[in-house]
Amino acid sequence: MTESPQPVGNLAGGNAKGVFQGHTVEDNIAIDGDDNVAIIDSTLYLGSDELSAKEKFERGLRCLDHGVPSKAREYLKDALAAGMTNPEVYFHLVLAVFSKRSRRELTAEDHHLLDDIAGKIARCSKDRWTTALQAIFQLIGQSEKNADDETAGWRIFAGLPPDIREKITRHLELVLSSSITDALWESTKESARKAQLDNNRTQRAWIFFQPRPAGPRARQPIQPQVFDHTRTIVYSVLGGLAILFLGWLVVSEPALAPIAAYLISIPAAYLGGRAAFDWKYRAGRLAELDRIRQGLVWVNHAPQDGFTDRVRQSFEHYFGKFRPPGVSAERWLEETEGVRHQLSDELAEIYREQRVTVGQINWLIRFLAQDVRDRYTSGQWQAERDAVRVSANTQLTCVGSLGVAAVAALVALYHAVMNAPVQAVIAIVVAAAAGRVAVPGWWTYVSERRRYADDLHEYTKAKTAREIAYQEWARFLRENRPSEAEMEAWLNADRAVLLDRALNVYKLRKSDVVEYSFLLTPARPCQSARARGGPARYSRYNVLLVLVSRDGVREFGTELQFTKATFVGEKRRNYRFDAISSVDVTRRPDQGHSLSLTLTNGPTRTVEIPPPRSGDDAGDLPPIGLSPEELDKQVASIDLDMAGFQHTLHLLEGIAAEGRRWLDRTLTEARRDRWRDDAA
Repeated sequence: MTESPQPVGNLAGGNAKGVFQGHTVEDNIAIDGDDNVAIIDSTLYLGSDELSAKEKFERGLRCLDHGVPSKAREYLKDALAAGMTNPEVYFHLVLAVFSKRSRRELTAEDHHLLDDIAGKIARCSKDRWTTALQAIFQLIGQSEKNADDETAGWRIFAGLPPDIREKITRHLELVLSSSITDALWESTKESARKAQLDNNRTQRAWIFFQPRPAGPRARQPIQPQVFDHTRTIVYSVLGGLAILFLGWLVVSEPALAPIAAYLISIPAAYLGGRAAFDWKYRAGRLAELDRIRQGLVWVNHAPQDGFTDRVRQSFEHYFGKFRPPGVSAERWLEETEGVRHQLSDELAEIYREQRVTVGQINWLIRFLAQDVRDRYTSGQWQAERDAVRVSANTQLTCVGSLGVAAVAALVALYHAVMNAPVQAVIAIVVAAAAGRVAVPGWWTYVSERRRYADDLHEYTKAKTAREIAYQEWARFLRENRPSEAEMEAWLNADRAVLLDRALNVYKLRKSDVVEYSFLLTPARPCQSARARGGPARYSRYNVLLVLVSRDGVREFGTELQFTKATFVGEKRRNYRFDAISSVDVTRRPDQGHSLSLTLTNGPTRTVEIPPPRSGDDAGDLPPIGLSPEELDKQVASIDLDMAGFQHTLHLLEGIAAEGRRWLDRTLTEARRDRWRDDAA
């Protein structure tokens, strides 16, 4: 990419900055590539539920506004059949009939429908919709250059409300006559330049491609190790009895010094033992913490480009991006190598599911990278290590208490051995043997429960922080994600801006263009997203604009970086009408399509329309009610509609089959005013 990333900033206020502050347009593009199609949590166009006439009409309007006229025609016709017959329905159905189609693409059924509507509106009471329809039927027949009709049609159109004029201009752009298109083009292209960046596009468009985030999770602590109570308790009792017997031997021959030593040795041993347990436990936790932070030699055994490998790549990306001030990315990645590997292994383990993708947990990876950076910068990073480190007081208590216990025990044992050598030696051996079993047993019991309590505390703290981050990220997406209507409006503006650019390059007026078509395909690598049942949208498009004038065919190609509203690069190609040798279309079993164009003096060029991935990452969204095959077939049709495939195919096939005669026939048919008399 040729442009530097543009920071998004904090669109949702200060409370959410920990999750997405500093996120840029290219973050997920660099990480995810083509790894998934984000499914937006809504269903737009498909469903098996029984819809009322009004619901069908509303869904048809939505399809029309979102750039899917083929589905709009279906729903609006169904609304008519269900009894919703009024001028507003007629108006939008006429728009759907003409949207993204030229006159020659209309079927006999379309012509009959338009004739029928033209006759019906003549009998309707006059309102904004009937007036708009009257304007449409006059505008589409003005190629005959009848001055009276042209003036009347233009006068009616100019008096319509701005929103209706905009709809007519947008959906009838391929059928309006030359005089009308030249008159409208100046205002159309100026409006497109403004609409291209409307609604904070460069700061919000990337949000549309963020997948529905997976819920917050944290690795739960391992349950305490199983404790062999019976064995440890038996040996503890045996050892305790041996110690008590030694005490009895000491007091059996009254002497102040041995008795005092015996009584002192027991509490001293207890205090020293507790301190020794704490010392050993803390030393183990500190060693583990240092092992993680120092990052010992680590070998990636995960399959390349698998889920675990992508999680690690994402951690590396975000840790390199979010680092302390003044610290280079290389140094920060080196210092945090162990932490990154531990966190990536944790997420790879707890999210290792077929329907969870890296894109769905990037919010969490980003949060963790920021959290590590913030803890390091604030000094909490070192404070966490200091909290685990063994204190001098613990060390002094351990050494001092055990030292006192050892001296006192020697004095007491010496007196016991002197009083009863055999019994004392036996008791000492039994106490020592029992201690070798009981002490490790109690160490396991105490340390495991302490470890579990500490891990449970860390788990609760981590889960709470991640839950807050998830809620903030979900709210940010909910409040700032562009709607389908906004995405389509931006894409329409891009088309108009690119058309104006091509007209300027070729020194053509809008009226010089007999027909034109846009073909949009994904530019890999890119992000993609769709509402369930809606068209796939991409963060980067390859755009092919085909312009047909009286002089021949011109192709204008470029790459649209949709999230930035910029065009990158330019490819131009010109050829005569008879230069197209053949146009071939292949529909694959996966519902993907290929369009191959062969010129008489050049190699075959193929344009790929990717297959639908309607069911990917749908998670726990409610079912649409269609089988996967039916869903993919319908979604493929929607994708083709959005890409402009059908119109481009019809245009190129006509030229390939007829050559120059195609132009002559098109101009002749354009002069027919099929519906003007009825509309009058």
